[in-house]
This record gives sequence, C-alpha cells and structure tokens, in this order.
Amino acid sequence: MTNEETKQAIDILSTPATPEEIEKDQQHLKETTVVPTVTKPIEVAKEAIAEAGKQVANAGIKKAETETNAELFIPKKEVRPMAKDPMNMFDYSDCKTHVVQDGESLFDIAEANHVALQQLRYFNHINKATLRIRPNQTIYIPNKPVPVPAGE
Repeated sequence: MTNEETKQAIDILSTPATPEEIEKDQQHLKETTVVPTVTKPIEVAKEAIAEAGKQVANAGIKKAETETNAELFIPKKEVRPMAKDPMNMFDYSDCKTHVVQDGESLFDIAEANHVALQQLRYFNHINKATLRIRPNQTIYIPNKPVPVPAGE
C-alpha cells in the first residue's frame, strides 16, 4: 500500500459513523462473516477472463453464484506468502528446499543443485568454520546468486 493509499484509508477509518451506518453494519455482521481484505482493482482484458473461465471449467470447479454487479478481481500473478529466514536477511518464498539425509554434506547439496558452497552456507546461516548440518534439516536453495560479504 502506498503512502497515499494509507492516508486515504486512515481518513475513511477515522471518519465518525452515523447511528444509521453503525446499525446497518451491525445487522450485516449478524448475517455474514466478514473477512477484511485490501484489494486494488485492475483492468483485465475480456479474453483473459474468458481464458480463466475455461481453466476453471477444465479443472472441474463448479461456477460460483455471484451477486449482480459484483466486482471481479483477478490477480496478475499468484500471490504466495513471504517466507523470511530467521535473521530476516533473505526471502525464502521462491526457493527450492532440500531435506538433509543421513551422510549428506553441504558440499553434496551445493553440487547437486549447482550452487556455490559458500553462497548456500551463507544463505542458510550455517557456521563457516564447521559447515555442520544435521539429518532432516531443511536447506533452502537460492534461485539466484547470493552475494557473500568478505569475511562472512
């Protein structure tokens, strides 16, 4: 959300509601479950909507009944939750993962995934002196080169 959108949201939320609006909201809450979301409308070509409908039909999903004049929001791309490492240095969301097996070394994992050993070590916060990993530990494989600072 941009600063301007944040200011607009604060203005809307800080505006006092009339008794009629409060009663209407309370009645609506009794009738439905409200899930708060923040969405931004996007323009989508009719062809893209038609293609999405075909994909839904091909997947065997029943068409949902919608209210008249309901807004349709189609995300530009799949939205995945952001997965941060424990030290909040890297985003693990788009990474492959590898579960360490008995007898595997960090070198074996780096070689199998075509990643530099020191990049893999730094990306996973593994001790530089020991390179110690343990069975069943999850190792995150970076999808792009990781700059390793000198001395790290």
